[in-house]
Formats: sequence, C-alpha cells, structure tokens
Amino acid sequence: MGLACPSCGTEHSAGARFCSACGAPLHGTCPRCGSEQPASAAFCSACGVALQEDARRAAGTSEERHERRVVTVLFADLAGSTALGERLDPEDVRELQEELFELVNTEVERFGGTTEKFVGDAVLAVFGIPSSHEDDPDRAVRAALAVQEGFRSFSERVRTRYGADVGLRIGVNTGEVVAGREAAARGELMVSGDAVNVAARLQQHAEPGEVLVGRRTQTSTSRTISYEPHHDVDAKGKQLPLAAWVAVAAAGERESPVRGVAGVTAPMVGRRDELAVLTAVATRVEREGAPQLVTLFGQAGVGKSRLLAELVERLEGARLLKGRCLPYGEGITYWPLAEAAKTHAGILDTDLAEVALDKLRAAIESVVAHEHAERVLEAVAWTIGFSLPGFSTGEADPGAIVRRLDEGWRRYLAALGREQFTVVAVEDVHWASGPLLDLVERLAENLADTNVLLVCTARPELLEVRPAWGAGKQNATALSLTPLLPEEAARLVSSLLGEADVPAEVRDRVLASAEGNPFFLEEMLNMLIEEGALERRNGGWVSTERLSEVSIPDSIHGVIAARLDLLEAVTRDALRRCSVVGRIFWPAAVGADEQVIARLARSGLVSDRPGSVMAGMREFAFKHALTRDVVYATLPRSERRDLHRRVAEWIGAVAPDRVVETAELAAYHYGQALAYGEDDPAVSRRAFELHLTAGEAALERAAFEAAGIQLGRALDLAREDEARAAAQLGLARLDYMEGRYDDSLERFDLLDALTGMDNPEFRSDVLGWRSRVCWISGRWDEAFSSANAAVAVLADLPESRQLARALARRSQIEMLKHRPESVDDAREAIAVARRVDDSFAEVNARINLFTEEAARGVVPDPDEALAVVEAAARAGAYDEAFRAIVNYVWSASGYVPLSRIELVVEQARGLVAEVPPFGSIGPYLDLSITAKLLVPAARWSEADAVLARLEPSDAGGVRLLWLGLVAGLSLRRGDMKTAEQLIAELRPLALASGEYQRIIPMACVALPALVLAGKREELRSLTERLLPVLDGQWPAVLSAVPVVRALGAAGEAELLSRTRDSMRTGAVAAQLEASLTVAEGVLALLQGRADEAVEQLTAAAERERDLGSVYDAACLELDLARALEAAGNPGGATRLRAGAMSVLRAIGCVNPF
Repeated sequence: MGLACPSCGTEHSAGARFCSACGAPLHGTCPRCGSEQPASAAFCSACGVALQEDARRAAGTSEERHERRVVTVLFADLAGSTALGERLDPEDVRELQEELFELVNTEVERFGGTTEKFVGDAVLAVFGIPSSHEDDPDRAVRAALAVQEGFRSFSERVRTRYGADVGLRIGVNTGEVVAGREAAARGELMVSGDAVNVAARLQQHAEPGEVLVGRRTQTSTSRTISYEPHHDVDAKGKQLPLAAWVAVAAAGERESPVRGVAGVTAPMVGRRDELAVLTAVATRVEREGAPQLVTLFGQAGVGKSRLLAELVERLEGARLLKGRCLPYGEGITYWPLAEAAKTHAGILDTDLAEVALDKLRAAIESVVAHEHAERVLEAVAWTIGFSLPGFSTGEADPGAIVRRLDEGWRRYLAALGREQFTVVAVEDVHWASGPLLDLVERLAENLADTNVLLVCTARPELLEVRPAWGAGKQNATALSLTPLLPEEAARLVSSLLGEADVPAEVRDRVLASAEGNPFFLEEMLNMLIEEGALERRNGGWVSTERLSEVSIPDSIHGVIAARLDLLEAVTRDALRRCSVVGRIFWPAAVGADEQVIARLARSGLVSDRPGSVMAGMREFAFKHALTRDVVYATLPRSERRDLHRRVAEWIGAVAPDRVVETAELAAYHYGQALAYGEDDPAVSRRAFELHLTAGEAALERAAFEAAGIQLGRALDLAREDEARAAAQLGLARLDYMEGRYDDSLERFDLLDALTGMDNPEFRSDVLGWRSRVCWISGRWDEAFSSANAAVAVLADLPESRQLARALARRSQIEMLKHRPESVDDAREAIAVARRVDDSFAEVNARINLFTEEAARGVVPDPDEALAVVEAAARAGAYDEAFRAIVNYVWSASGYVPLSRIELVVEQARGLVAEVPPFGSIGPYLDLSITAKLLVPAARWSEADAVLARLEPSDAGGVRLLWLGLVAGLSLRRGDMKTAEQLIAELRPLALASGEYQRIIPMACVALPALVLAGKREELRSLTERLLPVLDGQWPAVLSAVPVVRALGAAGEAELLSRTRDSMRTGAVAAQLEASLTVAEGVLALLQGRADEAVEQLTAAAERERDLGSVYDAACLELDLARALEAAGNPGGATRLRAGAMSVLRAIGCVNPF
C-alpha cells in the first residue's frame, strides 16, 4: 500500500520516508504511544489518539500547548562543503546532502532521537521530544559517535568520487527548551532556547571528525562515555566561555554504569530482608536442582541492580551471566541473552565474526552433550546474530523457529547449571520485547533438574503490559523494593561521603529530595560536588554558598520525564495542571478530572489520600516530590501564571470564611502568578493583603521565620504609605519578639514618618507597641511617654480595640512604675476590651492588674494566673502568656510557698508547651525562676546550670537581672573579683534607669560587696544616693533584706533607721513587709534592744522557712543567733548558728547576704 504526501499529494512506495517531490516527511510519531504513523493520519492506528488539528477538535482534546523540556541537542555540519559545492553540479550537491541526511537521521532515530531540520549541510536533531528517555544525553552522544563512525565511509566515497576531503563537526548540548510535543510527533518539531544555540556554537568549535559536548551533557554521561578535555570555547553572545569536552568512545552495552560518589562505592544499606529471601531461594536452587525465576520490582534507582550484585557476591562459586535490555535500537530482541552467551564464551565486541563463532562453538561443546551441541549452537548463534551454514529462517515457519529457540536455550542453560551453579540475570525487562519475555517465561517453566537461578529486574510498568508475569508458577518469586527508610538513607549519605560529620544542611536537603531513592541520593551528591556546592576541605566536607543554586540533576530529571511521557496526552496534561497546586493537590483547583488523576494512583505516580481537607473533593499527592518538580518544570511561564492565579482564586472561593487559615497558601499562588508575569494591579493588592494576613497569623503562633517571610513579601508588594506602614508594623513587632530591639525602634521611627496623624487608631497601635519595646530595652521614660501618647491620640473617638490596647499598655507601664492609677487603667482596659472583643488587650490588662494588686497586699490567685496564660495562648498572644508566668513568679514571691509557685509555673508552661519562649522573654523567665525560686531555696547547682546556658542579653531588663544574679552568687561564694567586675557594670546601668525595680536588686549586691571590701565611705555615699530616689517608692514585690543586713553588718544604725522609715510608707505587700520586719530586728540589735531583735528576727526567719526559702532563712538565723547571744541565750545561739552554717556550707556560701 502506497503513501500520499500530506503536502502535495504525490504517491510513494511504502518504504519512503520523505516526499520525493517536495521533501515533506511522510511519517510522524504518535505523542501518546510513540508508534510511527503516516503523516496524513488523523488518528493513531495503535492507540486512537487524535493526530491532526481537525481530528483533535473533533475528538474534544485540548489544543496543542507548548512545553518546557530538558532535551539534548545534536548539531552536525559538513566541513569543506563550500569548496566542494563550487566544483560540483547542484544535483550532485543535492545527492550528497540527502546521503548525509540519511546517515545522520538513521543513527538519530536508532538511538531514539528526532531530526528537527536539515538546512543545507547542517542537521539539527533533538533527544527528549516528543518522548523523553532517562538517558537522552547518553543516546545523543552515542548517536553522534555512530554518525562520525559512519561518516568515514561517506567521506571516503566523496574522496573517491570527487577527489575532495570533507569532514563532519558535531556539537552536543543538554539544556531547557520550549517545544510543542504534538507538533514534534507530526514531524513539525520546532525547539527554541539557549541549549540549541550552545550546541551550534560547540559544533562550530569542533574539529572535523570531533564530537564536542557541553558541561551538562558531559556531567550526565561521564560514567558511560569516555572524554578528553578541551579548552573552553568563546561563543558569540555569551559573557563567559563555554566549557567543552571531546567525546572519544562509548562504553560497551555489557558494562553497567559506574555508581557511587567521589570515588567511593558505599556498602549496600537497608536491604537485609530482601537479600535474605534471595539467598534462601538461591540456596534451594543449588541444593535441590530446582530452577527458580525471581523478579525484583522497583522504581528507577531504588537499588535492584545493587541487590543483585550483592547476591552474586554471597554465592561462592556461582557463575553470573548477565544481560541488559536496551531502551533503544532495532534488531535487539534477544539482546540480553546474547550478551549472556557472549560472556560465557568470552566473545569480545572486537572479535571477527569467524573468531567469535569459534569461541561460541567451543564454549557450547564444553558443556552440552555431543548429540545436542549443534542444535544448541544454532539457536544461541541465531540469538546473537551469527549465521551458520545451512541454518536459515527465511522459509521456516515462525512457530518452528520459536520451538528451536526454546529447545536450544533450555538445553544450553540446563547444561550450564549442571556444570556449575549459574545465575542468569536479565536486567530492565520492562524494556524487553514481547518475544524475549515469552522466551524467559517458557524457560522458567520448562527448566528442570539443574542449578539455574533466573533473575529479572523490572520497574512496575512491566505489569502494565504483562499483568500475569510469573503468576501461577510454583517456581516463581517476586520482590518489590521500596525506598530506604530515613535512617537508612542517612547512613548511605555518610558512607558515600566517607564522613560521619556530613554538613547538616547538605544531609537534610539530599534526604528530603531523594526520599529514600539511592540513585537519586547519589546523583544529587554528585551534582553538589561537581557544581562546587559541596567541597572537601581539611579531610572533611563543607557546604558552600552555591548549595541553594543547585537544581535537579539531569539524570534524575530524565528518569522521571521518561516515565511521564508514557502517559496519555489527556492524563499528562491534567497532571501538569495539578502540579501547580503543589505536592498535595485537589484536581478541582485547576479544573482537572478527578477520575483521570485517580487512574494515575495505580501507576505509582500519585497517591489517593484517604481524607481531604477540602470537603467533597478528593485529595491526591505526588508520590515523590521530585516528580512534582519535573512535571511543573514542563509548564511554560504563561501557563504557570494563569494556573497559579486560578488556584489562588479557587482557594478564596472554596474557603471564604477561613481567610486567615488559607492566607499563606493563597498568597503563595498569587505571588507565583506575579513572578511569572501577572500584571493585574488587583492581583498585586490581593497578594499584599494575604501576605500581611499570613504574617500576622504567624506572629500570633510564634512562627517567626514564616512571619518574616510573609511580612517581607507584603512589604515588597506595598505600593501606598498605608500598606507599607501595615507591613512595617508587623516587621517591627517581629523584631521585638525576636529580641532585636534597636531594629524594632528604627522601624517605629520610620512608621511615625509614614503615618503622621492621618489614622489615629493605627498611630495608637504603633505608639503602644513602641512603649513595650522601649521598656524592655531599658528606655523607661520613652516607654511611659509612648504609652500616654497612645491613649491621647484616641481621645474623643469611639471605643475600639486600639483604645483597649492603649489603655492596657499604659497600665502596664504604670504598674512597672508602681503608679497609683495603674489599677484603674487596667480595669478600664479590661472593660473596654470585653466590649470591643479584644482578647489581646484583656489578657495584657489582667496581668497588670494581678501584678499591681500583689504590690498592694492582695495575694495573687494562681487560678487567675493560669486562666490568663490559657486565654493568652488561645488568642495567639504568646508573649503575653509568658509575661503572665514571669509576673506571677515575682508577684507570688513572699506570699506563696516556693513549691506551690513552681507547680503553677509547670502547669502554665504546659499550656504553652507547643511554643517555646522567644526573644528576651525566654531568658527573662529562666532568670526570674532562678532569682525567686532556685537561689532562695538553696538550689544553687540548678541556678548555675541555668546561668551557664544563658547568653547575657543586651536588653536592659535581662542584662541587669543576669548581672545581679551572677554577681550575687560570686559574692556569696567568695569570688570577689568576679563580683566586683560585674557590679561595676551593673551599678551605673541600674542608677541610670531611675527605676526602683532595677535599683533595689543592684543595691542588694553592691552594698554587701562594699561591706566585705571595707569601703564604708562608698557604702554611705551609695546609700545616701539611693534613699531620696526610693523614699516612699520601694518596689513592693522585691526583697530588700540584703540591703538591710549589709547596713546592719556595717553598723550603720542611722542609715538603717532612715531606710526603715522609707520602707514604712508602702509596706503592705509581703516582700516589703518582710524586709521591714528584718530592718526592725537588725536595728533593734544595733541599738541594744536584744529581746525586740529576737522577736522580729524570729518572725522573719520562720516566715522564710515556711515559704521554703532555705537560704534566706539560714542568713536570718545567723542574725537571730547574734540577737540570742545578746539576750543571754548562748546555747540557743550556738544551736541555731550550727544549723544555719550547715546549710550554707552545703552550697558553698562563705558570705551570707
């Protein structure tokens, strides 16, 4: 039957490939199944897919789309053709060009490529479209080398016929292009991209007879192709020279690619159970003479070949005959068996046919009985492709040929197995031809009484064409290899790199990307090393700044892309669209058919998840993250843009009442749409709003890294001052919560310039937050000023959340300053917050209220403290939750036993266990517990552990508290040098603050240090300076006992008397009342009123013991012992002093203050 040219209608014979009248191609390739079809065919005769535009429309299929694809481009050009053309008739030139084209095209097609165009003497071919293969770069280089080999005969004919010398230059390069897959299948291939230009430039720099390849091609094929280095080549339009290599020779088909990393082949990891099964099967075969067929199933790279190799190593004395099914070429139906036979016979690819046949004959006659040897030789030789005299298949019945092959190979393998235990391995049978699969199955079924183990490796695709492979056979076993477990994959990384201390960022990235696939893992490590992202230094491995730049290796990309190209066009298109949603996806988001995607679950590309977060919609996931990445990479930017916008709009439509929850996901898709060219201002505004919402939500759940990303993106998208101000406020809050107080204040200053007085509610919010940052960073006057201003700017405006927060923050500063209006402001803030439904303001004010009330003699209610912590956590105000814990520790001190306070703290921490303390609040909480629980309870070793792991923060409150604690413990242990150094820093900072809660703790270590140093004048001077500041304003929740005892130890009765009088003004809180009691007792002792001293100091010591303050009680008992001696009770004094000293010696205290 003839073929009509689709362009001009000229009739041709069935074997013609191009129109003899107009040159148009007469054949194309089906984009779905890859079968060759007449160029005029409307539908594929093999699978039924529409091939022509009219047919596609009639069939209802999607219009043709362009794809981004990683391909390998082969560019060949004839050298010397210009001079030759001057001497030849145009018809002769045309004839030579057609002959050259046929040469190149034959080899390109043999290796699975597509010839795109033939212009004059140049030929452009592409490997990877319309169908990808996992080894397209290897195919392209092999094709190029084969073309150069065939060109030798071509050039010799030209020389003989025309007396001229010609050469062929070939450039090969791998890279990303844009192409139409369906057009390629129709022979209308048009690819564009830099990869094509680079291939052309490489061709221009190649010498005649050379194949010059680019970096990506060389990297992908370095294990299968031999190369010689070539100098970098300058290319027009390129800023940097191009790296290039000369391809020398391809490895033989019997050679397996070298695996491993950096010259290291790692031991097999994680296949102990599978290896045990294989070993048991092999042992049975050898023991019982019962042949077995074992099929190892697994995805590409999962370790099938490695497991087979490990098995053979364990089988001492076993003979391995191995062959691999090739993914390309013709006339290779029985290639794996032919390779096995050649291995047994010792036949080399360079042997002459006569020598090879002699080797085969000798090998067969050495194992096969004489009466059967000739028949076996005929079958095996025919399998390899040798012809024997008298053996012809031309006239034979096909069934007879099959029977002769079956008999010959059965006798051959049986003889081999009887001579020696033999493993016949046929790898990659998913690429095998039907006749080979039939033959292997029949051999497995009919072999008997011999020690032969048939092992096949296959990908799951084999079961799509042979669903009953091995089924129903008693001597057949199948094993499926799954990805390595995370810990196994981590061991493999360490083994490959030869180091236990692999950089964490490298290990984590490789493990996350490879997902347990050993081949993927090795290829990613190789690429990281080759690209300079992982370097060996000083005997170890270190990552470089290039780590983030490295993408998916072409070898992995090829494996995945080849599998995708096996899908039907409709299925592949649906999967491409779904890749935009993410690894987890809902087909409805991009208008894809759920049933089409569901069918893919059987192929292992996606999984149908048991539940869905989208009601009424099926949820799927790409089985492997890299699969999603490769699929997504095929989409042109315009499709990505439109689909990302569609997904973002879909999210808003299906969850309109869950904006906060879905903001980050929707914002991501809008952002991607903008990145790929979306220019609608409405999209930019919506993306800003969603990023801002997502950032604020992340702040509330203390997800600071996510908050920074989202708020930063919002700021990038902000176009008006109001939008920029909102993003800057979020970033300022983030800086505050992460302890970057100077950065936070800089942002607040910028905000002040942006917002002015246009939006009083926003301005109030800014001022309120600024007051908190100023306070925590030690700028107390500014804090109070900002808090007042936050309330003032809302004067005469309706109640609002901003007003509730402003009142709460002002009451917080007032509470810290112990101002009388604090309670009223806190209660007003609570009332307003409840009316406007603002949980944040309410919890802030409730903390201020119970803290200030404790300073006024009200015992803090632990249930209220816990309720506030829970409410704060529920509102996402985790900084307030931790502040509530801190304030309860200080407020309850002096009222509640230490053990009870500690229990409440543990319960409170349990309420916020999912979020660790952040910014300065974490160390402040630990320091507070150390100061108010551990040190008083004489648990100094625990205190040491806390202080050792804390970095002394620069933040005012944290730094001062840390200095005071470390200085105090150093002083009490007798390390006066350290204590004095720290006090020298602490003292000016505390005095400069003017804050009573900073000054008193400083005085509690500074005055004892001056007493111990004998600096009485400086002690008096410092006390004189403190008294006017503290007069009537003693912090009610702070103990001043060390100040009192230091003045008593110095014998400063007059100063102590004035100090006591100053304390009396507000001595209603437990801590201050206790300090006053001690002052009365010590002063009485100094003034000779011993009985009164005993009474006061006894009450003070008992109170501390009841609270569990073991250390504080021991210190007071020393003073009480002195009072007892003065009162005439030396025996009681001795007993009391001995007990106290026992406590102090146990904790290493030599200076009890």
